Amino acid sequence: METILKLICALRRIFEKKLFNLFAPKGWKDLPDIDKWEEIRELPPTKFAAAINKYPYLSDKYCGLLDCSHAIDDPQYFFKDLPYARDCDNWSRIWAAYYVYHGKEVQEWVVTNKKHPFTKSHFVAVVKDTKGYRLLNYERYPKVHETPEEALDDLEGWNDGDYNSDVRLQCKYAEFKPE
Repeated sequence: METILKLICALRRIFEKKLFNLFAPKGWKDLPDIDKWEEIRELPPTKFAAAINKYPYLSDKYCGLLDCSHAIDDPQYFFKDLPYARDCDNWSRIWAAYYVYHGKEVQEWVVTNKKHPFTKSHFVAVVKDTKGYRLLNYERYPKVHETPEEALDDLEGWNDGDYNSDVRLQCKYAEFKPE
């Protein structure tokens, strides 16, 4: 199953822009802005978390079957008045954009449940700061770890234990570095 997850991640990464163009809300750039990235990105991490978590979770079409992530260089997407398609991969991506803007390296990871790999897939990010690696789920986790994989262990107990280490499969999806 781990090999299949890696293959799916590799294919999704290759076709990410095409998938986004196909499945994102049509005309999303013309939708009203609720907030401006240029303002939100200047907030400290705890206030940034509060700002992005006032937005509703909006599943992709067909309960996430047609999944797509906005590009890291197009963070304003997250702050649009979207009809759908603001889910975990968009939270992961907006965290990545935030920390890359602030000069940090970020990795995106796909985690899933061994027993339900297609219905329990979830995106998270991990930031590397001066002290180590920290998990970014919908919130920024406080604990710092020596490796990104250890940071993923902070998912223990989250979502009724669906991503506990004994049932979790994980795959690094993307890596972003500041310019």
